[in-house]
Amino acid sequence: MKTITITSVYQTLMDLGVVESQREFSRYLGRGSSWFSSAVAHDRHEISTESLLVISKKLDESIGMGREGALDENETPEDRLAFQEGADELVALKSNIECLIDQRINAILN
Repeated sequence: MKTITITSVYQTLMDLGVVESQREFSRYLGRGSSWFSSAVAHDRHEISTESLLVISKKLDESIGMGREGALDENETPEDRLAFQEGADELVALKSNIECLIDQRINAILN
């Protein structure tokens, strides 16, 4: 599993067009608009379990939108493929996040 940091999640969501700025990413997580930039400035890259849970839930919405775009016959074939590939990448990210959440839960229980 690839290491998951707040910066890597931000970069993935930026690359896929889910968020367009640090402020938008902070709001995506239900935080204040400067939360992410503050975390980076203070060299805090580990993601809290609370934020992982929020990201996991929000990814469901983004995956759904990507899949809708992939099925939209008004989109070009290239765009439909891009939507599908983006949704697939978000599914992989969500899976990695869920594994990390499980690891943290198991660490508490054991």
